[in-house]
Amino acid sequence: MQRRHLLFLVIFAVSSLRAGLVCHASSAETALPTVDTADVAVLPFDDATTVGTLPNGLRYYIRENRQPEDRAELRLVLNAGSILEDDDQLGLAHFVEHMAFNGSEHFAHNRLIDYMEHIGMEFGPDVNAHTSFDETVFMLTVPTDRDSIVQTGLEILRDWAGALNFTPSEIDKERGVVIEEWRRGLGASQRVRDQILPVLYEGSRYATRLPIGKKQILENFPHGALTRFYHDWYRPDLMAVVAVGDFDAKKIETRIRGLFSDLSNPKPERPRTPAAVSSHETTRFSLVRDKELTVSRVQVLVQTEPSEIKTVKDYRRSVVEGLWFRMLNARLSEIVQKPNPPFISAYTGRGGSIRAVDEYNLTAIVDDHGVSRGLKAVLRECARAARHGFLPSELEREKKKRLRGLERQYRERSTTESAVYAASRSANFLQDSPVPGIEYIYALNQALLPTITLDEVNTVAPDFFQEKNRVIVVTQPDKNHLEQPTPAELREVFRSVSEEALAPYEDEISEKALVQDPPAAGTIVRRSHDPDLDLYAWTLSNGARIFLKPTDFKDDEVLMGAYRFGGSSMCEGEDHWSCDLAGHFIPALGVGDFTPTQFAKKLAGKQLSVRPYISRLEEGMNAACSPSDFDAMLQTIYLYFTQPRHDPETFDALR
Repeated sequence: MQRRHLLFLVIFAVSSLRAGLVCHASSAETALPTVDTADVAVLPFDDATTVGTLPNGLRYYIRENRQPEDRAELRLVLNAGSILEDDDQLGLAHFVEHMAFNGSEHFAHNRLIDYMEHIGMEFGPDVNAHTSFDETVFMLTVPTDRDSIVQTGLEILRDWAGALNFTPSEIDKERGVVIEEWRRGLGASQRVRDQILPVLYEGSRYATRLPIGKKQILENFPHGALTRFYHDWYRPDLMAVVAVGDFDAKKIETRIRGLFSDLSNPKPERPRTPAAVSSHETTRFSLVRDKELTVSRVQVLVQTEPSEIKTVKDYRRSVVEGLWFRMLNARLSEIVQKPNPPFISAYTGRGGSIRAVDEYNLTAIVDDHGVSRGLKAVLRECARAARHGFLPSELEREKKKRLRGLERQYRERSTTESAVYAASRSANFLQDSPVPGIEYIYALNQALLPTITLDEVNTVAPDFFQEKNRVIVVTQPDKNHLEQPTPAELREVFRSVSEEALAPYEDEISEKALVQDPPAAGTIVRRSHDPDLDLYAWTLSNGARIFLKPTDFKDDEVLMGAYRFGGSSMCEGEDHWSCDLAGHFIPALGVGDFTPTQFAKKLAGKQLSVRPYISRLEEGMNAACSPSDFDAMLQTIYLYFTQPRHDPETFDALR
């Protein structure tokens, strides 16, 4: 019997996409705010957020948000972490976090977890905490359909802030839990980090204050050392309460004031002095091998002062810098697609894992024997960009992509989930990160991006060739036949690239239409509509069946799935492996007459993705786009169906 393969397309339209496939403007569109683009203009704070400070110094952030419905995100944010530990407290900042779940004034041992499970919450996704070098954050997700649950959630935060029970028996029982967590962390990543941090932050407390601590101290610390950390640093002037969710903001503010105003700061207060990382004049090296590492990696880190974004001038500087990094990353991505690439992947950017410094980061994952080759390749592209600059076409492409991404965030603002808002308000308290709101940011970028010139962007170029404040990190698997590069060999790579003659970059652009020979249109031979589900069903003249469901989950997204029964199970013999891997290779080879690089540039500024796949029992495509890019998505799907690209060189590189 002949097997019948039917193709199904399922389209979920999340803006005003109707059965006639006509895209309308999103209902979420409103007039953007007028922005002051003067350099000295201060970035505003999101006016939908209520911010206040109690007389004892505790700050609070409250924002109403309906996504998800009947839920609230509650945070207790503490501006204190392992960096503040005394020498006899290594690991105790994290230990205090554990004790928060082992009993407090109003929640005896295990009662907190029992209560959260009783109201349908789960430890981990809905009740959690983390401790880092500089901060400790406690997180609760609670239902808001019953007012008493929200009140209890705030009471839990209040107990964590000032009423933990440090019962000696509970402390001693928790030692085993924390030590086991320490033991689980003794994998390759932890061992590697333990060797890198003393080099990266030499002479700083960051080199000796890993949050997990030291096993000997965790096993033997006196109870007083633990309560001393809680007494010194869990205090209202170092705390913020963040509440975002489906509730009445005024009622929440009243409750926070009532619950947290009686907290008091210790006398005398220990100064919360920021830890510093000292400058160094020469390059440091951290060359690490570990038997459990699976890939080789080389990093060039240049430490710099943390960036501050308070004014439009500050923000513009961050945008210009971001455009530089994005253009360089695009060039690095192109190299991966060439035959015998010098690295498996590479990227650059600016960031940092601690507050004291930012780091310009140039990273390449390389072949085990290709550290020097990979390092030379990424340095060569940095030098090429620094000497010759970027091209107008590259800058316009990245501007377009940036603005289109912000437009999508703006259109989707009504569906932004509360956890996103809670995280940004927490970051504002801890690091003074700006919270102007997507409406302002989108409007500001519309005003600023056209004024950013290529000359302005080309002046950014971080100097990865300087010796000062530079750290070179190489991590490799520990294999007998694998030689580790020496500092002298790595220095020679920098020297050789600095003296190498480099040609300017050439931008590979295709001016061809996406679909050069559009197919003749088919017809719809059968239509139906289920009014209860608001589901449209069509059968096309080629036999394909279409199901379309308008939804309002998001304001700027169309999701599509296409499949037919079959898959790799239908392939026999050696063809099975080609079939099984085709779904990984086909999307990476380009499509039609477009190389992967040309195709990515052709779609620059569009919000769409199309992913062909072959699973064990079916094959098809998954796709998503903005309603305004719906036609481009359909054209891309058509090309994957009819013109998958044959490219032996790219195929060999990917293989």
